[in-house]
Amino acid sequence: AWHVNVPGLLAVSDTGRWRSIGPRVLVKAQPDGSQGRVDHLAVDPHEPSTLYAGAVRGGLWKSLDGGDSWSNLTDGLAKQYAVERRESPLRAGGVALDPLESEIVYYGTGSSRYRGGVGIFKSIDGGSSWHQIADHHLCQGVSKIHVARASDDSAIVYAATDMGLLRLHIADPRSVVVSPRDWTVLRSGQVEEMHVDADDPGIVYVAVMGTSSVSGLYRCHDADTAPGSPTWIDIGGGLPAMVAISSIRLDVCAAEPASLYASTTPTSAHAATSPRLSIYQSPDRGDTWQLRRSFGDGQPTSRSLYNPFLRVHPQNPNLVWFGGVNLFKLDLSRHRASPVQLWPPHDDHHEMTFDPTDPGRYYITGDGGVWRLQVASDPAHSDPCVHRNADLRVLEFYDFDVAEGDPSLIVGGTQDNGTVVFTGSDDWNATYQPRGGDGAYSVINCSNHDVVLSQYQFLRDMLISVDGPDGPWIHDFVTGKGHPNDDLYVRKAYATFRPANPDVVATAGDEVWATTNARDFTVDGAGHRRSTAVWSGRGPSGATVTGSVTRVVFQPDTSDWYAGTSTGQIWRSPHGIQGTWSLADSRAFDEAAVIGMVFAPTNHDVLYVMYAGGDAYRRVQRLQGLSGGLTGTWMGDNLPANRQLCAIAGDGYDDHVVYVGTDKGVFEADLSRPSYDLWRPFNDGLPLVRVNDLVVPTGRIQSAPPSTDRVPERALFAATRGRGAWFVQTL
Repeated sequence: AWHVNVPGLLAVSDTGRWRSIGPRVLVKAQPDGSQGRVDHLAVDPHEPSTLYAGAVRGGLWKSLDGGDSWSNLTDGLAKQYAVERRESPLRAGGVALDPLESEIVYYGTGSSRYRGGVGIFKSIDGGSSWHQIADHHLCQGVSKIHVARASDDSAIVYAATDMGLLRLHIADPRSVVVSPRDWTVLRSGQVEEMHVDADDPGIVYVAVMGTSSVSGLYRCHDADTAPGSPTWIDIGGGLPAMVAISSIRLDVCAAEPASLYASTTPTSAHAATSPRLSIYQSPDRGDTWQLRRSFGDGQPTSRSLYNPFLRVHPQNPNLVWFGGVNLFKLDLSRHRASPVQLWPPHDDHHEMTFDPTDPGRYYITGDGGVWRLQVASDPAHSDPCVHRNADLRVLEFYDFDVAEGDPSLIVGGTQDNGTVVFTGSDDWNATYQPRGGDGAYSVINCSNHDVVLSQYQFLRDMLISVDGPDGPWIHDFVTGKGHPNDDLYVRKAYATFRPANPDVVATAGDEVWATTNARDFTVDGAGHRRSTAVWSGRGPSGATVTGSVTRVVFQPDTSDWYAGTSTGQIWRSPHGIQGTWSLADSRAFDEAAVIGMVFAPTNHDVLYVMYAGGDAYRRVQRLQGLSGGLTGTWMGDNLPANRQLCAIAGDGYDDHVVYVGTDKGVFEADLSRPSYDLWRPFNDGLPLVRVNDLVVPTGRIQSAPPSTDRVPERALFAATRGRGAWFVQTL
């Protein structure tokens, strides 16, 4: 059903250089036009069609046409600033523009809560070049940046960070020469929220989270001039106690700068006795508060707790927007009015930004990318919406699979965009048959490409289709079948087909669990397909098995099953049946888990095993002699110890070449090279982001796969978390 010609997208013109294959945008999605997660957006106040978007794992992007197209600005920073560190400049934090010279851009990295960044960067040419003005010693998470011009000759920069509220005075706004001593810590602690008065940059509000000794909501009036710590006033009275708050968000109506708004959500410990979301207003900059609205569990806003935000219309102090999972608009002047839920922006919203030149236009950023909305003339009506995601290639893959011998079919699980499908165009299809939310492992059977496996987040369901990824999907493939779901609630549960038999599926868990009638189903009264697959525990089990099973692979030309465990053991069974397992590699590593196994393409007596654990075990081992006389060789000492290993793939043709995906790109090993030079970076053209999966779409069934018109020799595909899917010809 999936026999289409290789499009020009996969035509090879530059061997060894990676190329993006999308998604340019997701079509057939809910909503149509979605992309990956974007947390931050800045609009040029002088050229409002110029936008800057910060993707949480894909860096900073720029559009000159209001979001019709985008280009990345920060890929070069990853190679320059994150080579020796686990943190990355591609983990976008707050972004801000100089209000008078908007080609001056400030870009923060990481988030104040989760960190992961390498400081703050500055550009004086609209993002064409960058200069680091604060390094990782000063901050590793930046939630917001604000730039104020004290005069035409100087600027003040405020940054809300994981290390506190930071201030930088710059005598020459175009200067990029900044030392750590030029920064002043105005307030210590984890500053998650900040608002600077538009008319008086000395008035600053901050919400500090963390320990009870530093957390709170504060205001100061001399933040711009204080030589050290300014005078802070606690303005949290009248709001819930900080110990009961999981998040607090602030905003001010530009038309009434003394009117401060706050939204609060409770911690899990207080959720049962507190409103799920409360909106407060202060007429006097936080000295007193009035509760304007609160929403309890079961109301339409009860799902708005994930990374909530609050925004007030710049000219109408009664019109507010708030949300998290869902997006709502509320007219506070209508005391009994219900919030208006806005469609179709993708669920899980992270920020809202007004166009500074048009108060009737605003942007929403979140797990579906960037969306532009127009304020309806009637507050009771929804706001018209359109996506601004074309070529914003920031989709976050957890996993994908490429059809054996036919790379015009790729199926992948993504962060909050479900399961997506490539069929030859870089506009990928989103298939919501396996439900929305996060996708996970996606597997295409090697011998029958119509048989596809998919997963829903946290393994709430695993689904199978026998009619290709457009379905219809067969539900309850795992649920209610005796399969130990609880053992597999690990974000994504490893599963695989037996390559030449689409009826056999095996999963990892406390032991190998498998079914031999994977394609069987019935149709219920509503016309839905329900699986009748029968699952059973296959082992290995017993006192000699240490840890749980983390990976299962099938030897291509035998009936042998191999299982790796969380302690590094490798078990073998001739048929995957209880009582037939034996240790292929009896060594156990206390800190190491098997997280990847791949057979050499022609010599299936060789197995490459990838481990995760302490630095000593974050390595790859070559096991030779699986049928007898096993020997294990650690592969080289030059794979960087500070890289997290994420994926492994063989060459498809050459038994001596293997690739690993890491949290910063791909490495290639060639056993013809000496041990000290075994591993080399393999990232020409590839952004240094996390590579969650690597697939060579040949050699998984037969020993010497022929070259076909659908697969260039030694084709390698990469699924990244934050920059979509990529392709390279390695020969």
